[in-house]
Amino acid sequence: MNKTSVAMAYIDFHKAFDFVCHAKLFCKLQSMGFTGNLLKWLENFLSDRWQRTRVGDGLSEPSKIISGVIQGSCIGALLFLLYINSLAE
Repeated sequence: MNKTSVAMAYIDFHKAFDFVCHAKLFCKLQSMGFTGNLLKWLENFLSDRWQRTRVGDGLSEPSKIISGVIQGSCIGALLFLLYINSLAE
């Protein structure tokens, strides 16, 4: 019987989408060949976003979003994967 061992790493990406640094993401995308209008569109897509929180009838003051990619969107998942692409290296 041939015995082999398997090494496995588990990484918990819980809330990881919220901590993607926009500046680092844009640098990484540029180094991967994203340029021109596509890069500019992605920068505009993630920049100047605001959020508010509602609890019951209460609504918080607007807060600028300074990091993260949009969860639940196809483009958000793709940007996150591109951001962590070199993690294993």
